[in-house]
Amino acid sequence: MKISRYNHFLPRGDGKIIAFNCRTGGLALMEESKYQDYQYLASHSQEIESLAQKKEYGELVSKLKMGRFLLDDQVDEVAQLELRNRLSRFDTSLLGLIVAPTLACNFKCEYCFEEVKKGHMSSETVDALVNFVREKAPALKTLSCTWYGGEPLLRMDLIEKLSTDFINICREHKIAYGAAIMTNGYLLTKKMASRLRNLSVSGAQVCLDGPQRVQDLKRPLANGEGSYEVILKNLVDVKDLLDISLRINVDKTTRQEDFAELLDDLEKNNLRDQIKLFFGNVEAANEVCINIAENCYDNKSFSKVEVLLHKIALDRGFGLEKLPSPLISYCCAQSMHSYIVDPQGELYKCFNDVGITDRSCGNLRCAVDPFHPNLFPFLNWNPLKNDNCRECEVLPLCMGGCPHRIIFREEESENNCDSWKYNLEDMLEIVCRFRLKQRAKS
Repeated sequence: MKISRYNHFLPRGDGKIIAFNCRTGGLALMEESKYQDYQYLASHSQEIESLAQKKEYGELVSKLKMGRFLLDDQVDEVAQLELRNRLSRFDTSLLGLIVAPTLACNFKCEYCFEEVKKGHMSSETVDALVNFVREKAPALKTLSCTWYGGEPLLRMDLIEKLSTDFINICREHKIAYGAAIMTNGYLLTKKMASRLRNLSVSGAQVCLDGPQRVQDLKRPLANGEGSYEVILKNLVDVKDLLDISLRINVDKTTRQEDFAELLDDLEKNNLRDQIKLFFGNVEAANEVCINIAENCYDNKSFSKVEVLLHKIALDRGFGLEKLPSPLISYCCAQSMHSYIVDPQGELYKCFNDVGITDRSCGNLRCAVDPFHPNLFPFLNWNPLKNDNCRECEVLPLCMGGCPHRIIFREEESENNCDSWKYNLEDMLEIVCRFRLKQRAKS
């Protein structure tokens, strides 16, 4: 028996120790005396099996094994991570689609990576997408769809048409179907949310970057008018219809006092217990948004800001969206059966590339070629070939980070590390406090 290489222990200062395992997501609070027993086991790893027979260690060993903090000697954790990662890339039982029925948008955000684009999905492309799903249906167990844009609600008619067809295909082939939407929230009225709910859309990610003066500056309507008041009203109206994840985009212009003011508004509108907050690191992902690069954080710097904002939110009683969870792969870009579909039927592997046809990895109308020069690098990229990743104690939480940064932006691996590498201990304390608050409410 041996100790997992992905164990993390954090003293809380109240006689309790936070115990977390990155590979399994196992999270627990330990008495300090039990942690001392664990340390003894760790320093006598060759004797763990015999020590487990003793009364003072037996129960602890059993619980540590349950959370995979202790493993059988033959378990190779890194090899298991690598195999699961490789197998998931070619799993035909799951089809993940992120569909942009239009790239047109009613906003003009200062940091948006998308150039002003027009055009909507034609009926011919709609049919091609439905046929794409129908052809894969016999092998599927799950179909997941996220509506995206542009602003997808500008073409609710296409969402309804495609959703109805997807649901019918899934019903015919006994496939589990789930859907969500990424929207700026301006058109997300109660009536619209009800229509989405009837189409099996269960959740929505909505962006608010701050209180009214900040949001209206950073995320105005295309005509220059403010967006804040309408979005806030919509959140109030739809909070009981959809699970709302409120994304707050963060850069060097984000101020604590602005964030606190936004929380004030959310509280005044009785939204504190109805939404979860998520902080997004604004990136200069391509040449379109290079003008905002000087205001962007690198991941290490962002990790510190992320902790601070989470602490403020938790102190105010808001729920958390980001929790440390083990991944099979960083994102859908590494899967042969997950695609972003643009209005022309072009297929992409990353949001940053949508609409840039030179980055397309195929089209709905043609068989997907795994050796396509824009697909093969994602499928073939193996973070465990990088020594820094392979030896990293938080590898299961990010699985090498964003492959797009490595493949197309040629960033060094250290710059690609997810914020968990830099703030895991601080975030574990926040998560522990959040869980304890949840338990106290129940």
